Order: sequence, then structure tokens, then C-alpha cells
Amino acid sequence: MELKIGIAQLDNSLNWKANTKLAKNIINKFAKNGADLVCFQEAYLSGYHARVFKQDSTILPELIDEIRIYAYKKNICVFYPTIEKINKFFYSSVYIFNSDHGDKKIYKFGLTPSEKKVMKPKRSNRYFKVNGVKLATLICREMEDPLFTYLNKKNLPDLLLWPSYWGWKYHHKWGPIDQNDGKKAKPFSLMAKLKRPMIQINMSTTVRFDMTKEKYGKSVIIDKNNKKVGLGKYGQEDLILISFKDYKIKKLPPI
Repeated sequence: MELKIGIAQLDNSLNWKANTKLAKNIINKFAKNGADLVCFQEAYLSGYHARVFKQDSTILPELIDEIRIYAYKKNICVFYPTIEKINKFFYSSVYIFNSDHGDKKIYKFGLTPSEKKVMKPKRSNRYFKVNGVKLATLICREMEDPLFTYLNKKNLPDLLLWPSYWGWKYHHKWGPIDQNDGKKAKPFSLMAKLKRPMIQINMSTTVRFDMTKEKYGKSVIIDKNNKKVGLGKYGQEDLILISFKDYKIKKLPPI
């Protein structure tokens, strides 16, 4: 069975209501183009910035539920990350609203040193299914941790999703060398060992601490041989439709 996946590579924004409205428009667009699953980047709803931890987060549950209801209405699975406050602690979470109402939630455990100062890690099951395809997720820098930190080597996914806040620059490439420092690229090395197709979901631009925009983008799609088969645009919003069938993955024409 073919699984069609929509990847939303969008700006990193701190406007939660605008992010919700945009998400609904994108879910609708992908649904009209036959997608079974729509994936957003790490912390899409909340945005990824120090200011997130100072904003009034009491509105977030209402906005999250708005997307859940919309996913059900459109009969589509939505992979929806956010930073959220639960009781007095902040977590980086991914809500998965399944079209068959089989919802679940994944928490980020592998935090960066700066994230550990403001967020709590939490263990969670990383697997879910859509159309019979077994998916799993690693969130951002978790891709640098040892191979089976989050995945069961006796129960590997058919396809890996990697929502990321990741510093792609225009000259960066998917390959064995980290082009920031010339050292071994841990994500590339991990995927070479895992031997599974993978989709990295990146943001198109990020908000710097001075509130100016910095270009990112270049979401990456690789096959089971760790070969790049598709890229998102650099520094631009991009909607990418992907086909996954018989363990083969490919980027489809723009929608």
C-alpha cells in the first residue's frame, strides 16, 4: 500500500494563532492532494526561541485541540510538534492525530545543553502506524545519540521521521562529513547503519535572538541506502509531497 506524506517546511514563527491558521490551510491542501500524513517541523506551533518560555502558554491546549478536530474532519493523520508547558515544566512534544482517532504523543528526551536549562526530557514510545506503515521519530539532536537509544533493533520502523531545528546552510550537503567543522557527520553515519528511508522536516527560516530571520530549509529525503532522493528549498517555505511504497521513497511533483 502506498503512503503519501506531506512535509510542511515553514518559517519559525512565535505567532501561535497564525501558526494554527496556516497549519489548517496546509492540512487542507495536502488532503486535497491525497496525502495520508502531514508532518510539521520541530516546535512548529510554539516556535523555537527563548521567548516561547516567557509567553502565556495557557492558550496552547485550545490551539492543539483545534488541529486535532481538523485532522479528524479531513480524515488525515497530522504530526504536530510544539514546545508546551505541563504543570510547571516545559517539554518538546509531538502530537500525532491519527485519522482513525488512534492518537499518541511523543516527547523529546535527547536535549541540548541549553535546552536542559529550560525543558525536561521524557521517555516515550517512538512508534506509530499510518496505512499499515510503521513509522518512528527522532527529534532534532537525538539523531546524534547512539543507534538504538530510542529504537528497538528487533522492531525497526519502515520509515523514520526526523523533525529538526537544524543549521543547514546553502553549501551544506547530506554526506559523511559535517561541513561546519569537517568532522564525521553523526546523522549520516547513523542512517547508514539503520538502513531505513528517512525524512528530515526542517524549518525554512529561523528567528535569531535579535529577532532577524536566518535562512535554513533544505529538508532531506533519503532512501534505505542512505542516498538523497529529494530536498526542500533553501530559505523558503516549501510543501513537499512524498510517496512511500514497497520500501521505496520518492519526492513527487510540487503540489
